[in-house]
Amino acid sequence: MLSLIELPYLPVTRTLSFSVAQRYPTGRENYSSKMTKNVEAQFSPTSPDDIRDVLGKFFDRCKIPYDELPYDVDLHNLCIEEAHKFGYPVDPSSDVPSILKALPAGVAIAATAYAHLHNRDIQVFIALFTGFLVYLDDCVTHSVSGVDMFVERYISGQPQENDVLESLAFFLRGTYVHYTGIQANIIMTSTLNFITSVVLENKTQTMQPSPDAHGYPTFARYLSGVSEAYAFFAFLPGTPLRDYIQALPEMSMFINCTNDILSFYKEERDGESFNYISIQAGFRGKSKLEVFKALADDVATCLEHIMRIIDTNEDAKAAFGAFAQGYVYFHTSLQRRYHLDELFSV
Repeated sequence: MLSLIELPYLPVTRTLSFSVAQRYPTGRENYSSKMTKNVEAQFSPTSPDDIRDVLGKFFDRCKIPYDELPYDVDLHNLCIEEAHKFGYPVDPSSDVPSILKALPAGVAIAATAYAHLHNRDIQVFIALFTGFLVYLDDCVTHSVSGVDMFVERYISGQPQENDVLESLAFFLRGTYVHYTGIQANIIMTSTLNFITSVVLENKTQTMQPSPDAHGYPTFARYLSGVSEAYAFFAFLPGTPLRDYIQALPEMSMFINCTNDILSFYKEERDGESFNYISIQAGFRGKSKLEVFKALADDVATCLEHIMRIIDTNEDAKAAFGAFAQGYVYFHTSLQRRYHLDELFSV
């Protein structure tokens, strides 16, 4: 059994980071008062040596050796070519709306987590998909203008408010060029839910959480997940759904929680206190190291569960195994963001 603890609700800035679901605590105790009691556990720093030890054991258990992969310049250039071909906004000018600054994150994840696909068209699609969503997530922190009407206009076929949103609408229709049926439908609903979620979060920033609304944070986090789409991307479009669909919940959890443990060093390094592990520590009255260890164990267990579920299909098992390794390398290779090179040497 996984021992993941439910996360109490706290209105924090959500980013496109595959973070785990937020939930209210069981029971009716006021969250703020409980956090005050456990503030020392939440804010006490975790040493780099302890973080390195936990991550080292996590890598060993998952059979994923630490590595840092170079940035795929060729894939980046292919994405730029694709953007120019279809008129997607990649202008380098700072005063022109563009997804160019968000594109490296897309290239990085497509070249690491999805390297096993050996299909440049799909990798370009994943890279641009991620670039659009990262851009959208960032711009909504400043204004929801246009984004709040995106889904309605997309469904009804009306023009979007600006060039970036219009390009995103055109790009999303291309999902059905690469994927079909249920796979494409869930990728689309996951994406539209994400777009709705960034608007929802923006509009409810000052909303006071009710201690009785136990299900709302889980609902809100479900909308923002995108993890179903990234899980489907791990398999070639023609892979039969029955080969892996039963593992989709665990795959989504693996995607969410792996990011939490591989982001922890960066968050500790930068003194960030409002993240999954820190809030868990404060709410539970445990040290962040205790929660960090438990979560790392859970993620490794989750990966084992996935492999057992899809054990009967070697192709699906190999695909997700390659994805899992590449997803870890996405984090270890983005040194400017995660700084894991400061803990490990290759």
